[in-house]
Amino acid sequence: QRQTEAWMQQFFPGSNFVVEPVKGANLMTMGIRTSNATDYHRPQNVGYGLTHVLPILTACLGAQQGDLILIENPESHLHPAGQSQMGKFLARTAMAGAQIVIETHSDHILNGVRRSVKEGLLSPDEVALHFFLPRDEDKAKAQVVTPLIDASGTIDRWPEGFFDQLDKDTSALIDW
Repeated sequence: QRQTEAWMQQFFPGSNFVVEPVKGANLMTMGIRTSNATDYHRPQNVGYGLTHVLPILTACLGAQQGDLILIENPESHLHPAGQSQMGKFLARTAMAGAQIVIETHSDHILNGVRRSVKEGLLSPDEVALHFFLPRDEDKAKAQVVTPLIDASGTIDRWPEGFFDQLDKDTSALIDW
């Protein structure tokens, strides 16, 4: 529990949680607070980011070497810095020996993983990226594109639609 609390602090400074048994029942209760200045509340009464990140942290911190963890949209309700931090956290979990499969729409998650490669937490051959294209009616082109990442975190090719919206929007805003 203490390790999970420490990681929660990385995403939500000042947050904390308490788990207590219910007397006379085979049940537990959980209270979460968002800062040291607030009371503990039931999970459904705090921000969704907290209750979304907590199970990801517990699954990853409790994983054994060789375990497979599937995570859908780990970026939900996290600000961009938190999303990048989540990418780094998931890379650390993979470094410890768990296999992490992430479905994400966040370039910040991807960049957190890329930074982890650049910083040497993961080697490029420990990361696989897959971009799924819409189905082609005549089946002439590949539906899955797998860009490669190098030791500096650089991706060798960016398929059309692969985390390129910022570039498209910036180009439109500056009239390129």
